[in-house]
Amino acid sequence: MHAKLPELIYAQEDDPPFRVDAVVVEEDTGLVLSADRTIIVKDEHPIRLMMALWEFTPEKPGTIVVKGRNPFRLFAIVHDFDAEPSCKKEWVLASLHAALQQCRKLGVLSLGMQLLGCRYGNIEEEWFIDELEKALWRYKGSQLQKLWLMLPP
Repeated sequence: MHAKLPELIYAQEDDPPFRVDAVVVEEDTGLVLSADRTIIVKDEHPIRLMMALWEFTPEKPGTIVVKGRNPFRLFAIVHDFDAEPSCKKEWVLASLHAALQQCRKLGVLSLGMQLLGCRYGNIEEEWFIDELEKALWRYKGSQLQKLWLMLPP
């Protein structure tokens, strides 16, 4: 029996073609891109707020941060807004491979994935899709069956 590659389906981000076990989204070292944009004013003491900011450790470019469940949210750290350029192909590749490894570890059968580095960065969609296809061949034989490439609305 030959190992199969997952079925690739292109669809708008706001129109999922199937239910996913996990979703991979483009993110930055400070997890700002996915932050809730609702402003909530709390009676937080300024010193407590300053300490939280002081103790914050940014994520490392090229890594994955896993949050939630049903579906898992995999944040691909492909941007560092303190760097120029803020998005690099080596970070996108490292995050892509880390995401596929994490999917294997979590037993993900169906996955949604943004075109990493293409939405907020300067990465060409064709380059990313080509690298994704190479990576899928590398991880051939994993349990992943369907991959939804999430196109911007």
